[in-house]
Amino acid sequence: FTYTDEDNVTTTIDISNLETLTTLALNVDGKTLEYTDEDGIVTSIDLETVIDNFETLTTIVDNGNGTFTYTDEDNVTTTIDISNLETLTFLALNPDGRTLEYTDEDGVV
Repeated sequence: FTYTDEDNVTTTIDISNLETLTTLALNVDGKTLEYTDEDGIVTSIDLETVIDNFETLTTIVDNGNGTFTYTDEDNVTTTIDISNLETLTFLALNPDGRTLEYTDEDGVV
């Protein structure tokens, strides 16, 4: 590159030694990245290992009785009871197709 400043002084900037010849490519196995540095040295990165290190293996299961079972990454289970949070209200379309009926917790429509 040639740079000319405000005093019309020209400076040549050689960037040929700044060029990088690195590549990063997915291996044909679809599970490994291959990084090739400027010296042609190839380093493999196993994506399955990377994913295993960062993957969260949690589950939450509805037990059907007002509780849920939560299992964390370390396989520790916790039961969460929401039965006392449950409301016994209903909202339903009346058979006439035009009226909604709301039933509160005391059964009053």
